[in-house]
Amino acid sequence: MYIYVRISRNTMVEIAFCSSVPEAIMYKGILVEAGVECILEPGNSALAAYAYSLSDGVRLLVHEAQEERARKVLEDAGYKG
Repeated sequence: MYIYVRISRNTMVEIAFCSSVPEAIMYKGILVEAGVECILEPGNSALAAYAYSLSDGVRLLVHEAQEERARKVLEDAGYKG
């Protein structure tokens, strides 16, 4: 079951870029577990939201207010961005 939440991109910042969807999902899970709301976006923003391309990568976005905490969580998880 999927729950879709509309988040204003005006307040979102990119905190990581992953080369594959599985990597992005792993880091998103770590962030969510730490209480940081995160969305994934195709690396090539011209792609439709449903058409993730493994070669274009995936961007992880968080609210500006949670950016510092999110970066710390990813650093602790071993993200080398």
